[in-house]
Amino acid sequence: MVIAVLILMFSSVEAQSAANIFSSLLDIYDSIASPEITGYFRVEAQITRLDNERGKLADGSSCDPIGPCDPSVSAFIDYESPKSKFGAPDSVDYQFYTPLFAVREENNPIIGKTITRDICGQSFKKIAVRVHVIDKDRVGKDDLLGNWRCLVRTKDNVGRNMELADWSAEAKCDI
Repeated sequence: MVIAVLILMFSSVEAQSAANIFSSLLDIYDSIASPEITGYFRVEAQITRLDNERGKLADGSSCDPIGPCDPSVSAFIDYESPKSKFGAPDSVDYQFYTPLFAVREENNPIIGKTITRDICGQSFKKIAVRVHVIDKDRVGKDDLLGNWRCLVRTKDNVGRNMELADWSAEAKCDI
């Protein structure tokens, strides 16, 4: 899964450092790499494309006995629990994901759809763009193609207005 991200600030941003001598090394690194910010933001993520050259499901089997996959893509911008694993109790339920794209008989579709979420007066350190893709079957049950989590660090470019906001470079996401 490949995405690009744009973060637009609506008002002032406060950067805070949360590291102290009792923090673990990971927490110290996290605090430096992603300072906590508070404010009003619009986060836009463009789901660019799905790369699935061999037409495989998440379990390694083929999508269909004959022919390519039928991907159906949904996504969610998560700042409440960005590190949570898919399906964990504190993770976002798939029913809250936004359906973005569906196509038949295509393993490597160009998606080019954008999802947006406003963050109003909340504090956060990271944002995860979560992408859920299933192989939508006409008959039988749908199969999981994959769940991708694309972490966005808050120290990355945050535009002060629409004219100053820049899209990130395209990045591959983790399964």
